[in-house]
Amino acid sequence: MIDFLKRNTTLSTIYIGNLLLSFHYYLIIYVNSSFLSQFFSNAQLSFLYSGGAALNVILFLMAPRIIRKIGVYHFLLISVALEGIAIGGLIFAHNALSAGFFFTIHQVIVATILLSLDIFLENATKEEGRTGRMRSLYLTISNATLVISPIIIGLIVSGDNYSSVYTISAILIVPLLLIIISGLRDTNVEPPAHFETWKSVKGLLRHENVKWVTGAQLILQIFYAWMIIYTPIYLHEYIGFDWKEIGLMFTIMLLPFIIFEIPIGKLADDRYGEKEFMIFGFIVMMLSLFLMPLLVTQSFILWTSVLFLSRVGASFVEITTESYFFKQVVGGDSDWISLFRTTHSLGYIFAPLLATACIAVLPFSFMFTVLGVVVVFGIFCGRNLIDTK
Repeated sequence: MIDFLKRNTTLSTIYIGNLLLSFHYYLIIYVNSSFLSQFFSNAQLSFLYSGGAALNVILFLMAPRIIRKIGVYHFLLISVALEGIAIGGLIFAHNALSAGFFFTIHQVIVATILLSLDIFLENATKEEGRTGRMRSLYLTISNATLVISPIIIGLIVSGDNYSSVYTISAILIVPLLLIIISGLRDTNVEPPAHFETWKSVKGLLRHENVKWVTGAQLILQIFYAWMIIYTPIYLHEYIGFDWKEIGLMFTIMLLPFIIFEIPIGKLADDRYGEKEFMIFGFIVMMLSLFLMPLLVTQSFILWTSVLFLSRVGASFVEITTESYFFKQVVGGDSDWISLFRTTHSLGYIFAPLLATACIAVLPFSFMFTVLGVVVVFGIFCGRNLIDTK
């Protein structure tokens, strides 16, 4: 695999860009909600996340048309530049208006960068028999930064001062821009197909496998959004862990994404297919969520163990949904790729709204039980897939 990447400079550039973007993004993903909670109530915070995600969905639906006009390269370049401006603004945000404004830009833009890299990657990956391997390596590189980032956060965050984290995140935009300019400027990319939103949605819904795997991905993204927004707040403000403990806890929690995704991607390609692994992952996620409300003490070992278990399940679901979906599409299917990636933003719409309703009528800890019920629908989606093996 490494030799294959050395021979393919475009793929190497995409993987390096993914590494820099992931490090930039994951440094701040778990502190955003705590940073914003200094300016907004829990309900306001939920609506801020949902509003930004709704704007991102609109941009996502417009993305294929914009890409046809200016090209994937320029679309990616502009998105990365705007992301740098947004994070730079958050460094100096000292009131609700500025914090909300720059965070919204960040939330709207970052997923369009991921979409652009997806299109580059799909065009560079010609052998469908390699899809699971290439996607699992792509995800594992990204997830390696996800694992490292919480440790860095725990070391540099002092109290409720998060400016140092945003500063490092903003600096990483510079090499990301440079690698894109030097490595992707002259890359030929298959033009996106014409994209009419409702026609594309109807087409996706008529394709049974694409429909169900997109549904599974939506459940996974609701899980991610819910846990990313509310777990740090719950552990820090309700249970009483400090950021050094949370940083170490999250690093251990996220190890399954490095441990399991490459071997599961290979097994899905060569022997078993994705369906069984996906269903197993959703079951493990569900069970771990049902355990969380039972953890009423400030036990580092217990909390870390249950959170680790939840990400074992999520890692299985993540690689199998990615591999399965991209075995069903080609680079020209940018409309379906857009809709698939829109699930990230839809997760950030549905999760905060549902969580806010839960908080209004239930103790904070019981929101994890509600999320466990939501995850049951992922099992249903997985069962309806026709396996690739």
